[in-house]
Amino acid sequence: MGLPKLNTVDGAVELNLYGDLSYPLLGTATGGVTLSGAVASITTVDLSGLTAGVVTTGTGSLTLTKATSVKVGSLPVSVTLAEATNG
Repeated sequence: MGLPKLNTVDGAVELNLYGDLSYPLLGTATGGVTLSGAVASITTVDLSGLTAGVVTTGTGSLTLTKATSVKVGSLPVSVTLAEATNG
């Protein structure tokens, strides 16, 4: 899932999605980006343009057990990407 024109969010973003997530133009999410819902089914994440805001799936953590490619600007303290081969 992607939304190519999403560039800036003045606050937090919650993406309750599954599968492939592609938002490479999102540069700012001052409150961070939370991936929720079916996170176990997320296979790729591209938030490569994110320069402000941390990507998480829970409090202080990013856990994506099936994701093979994860591109994010900032990481939380705890990261678990068991299947990641590209990042």
